[in-house]
Amino acid sequence: MPKRGGTLTVSNVGAIGAGDSAAPVLVPGPGGVVIVAIGKAKWVWDVDRADGSGEKRLKAGISWSADHRVVEGAELAAFVECWRGHVENPDRMIADSF
Repeated sequence: MPKRGGTLTVSNVGAIGAGDSAAPVLVPGPGGVVIVAIGKAKWVWDVDRADGSGEKRLKAGISWSADHRVVEGAELAAFVECWRGHVENPDRMIADSF
């Protein structure tokens, strides 16, 4: 990801109404590099396919878009996986900062 001068925009499409997901559009302009749209969080029954057990989990749809003149797809994918790891395990944000 760019070290300087780029921005990551976050849009909360799920705050009002039934916005489960969106297709974020990155408007060309100075500094805009990545945009993420976060949908409405919902409690869903998540079943483990291996043994059939399950549990209730809070899930939200997340959609990403990037300016591929600046960010390569592999870079964005690596960033998204790192971001997901921090969101799913918030304790990592504290542990990684030391």
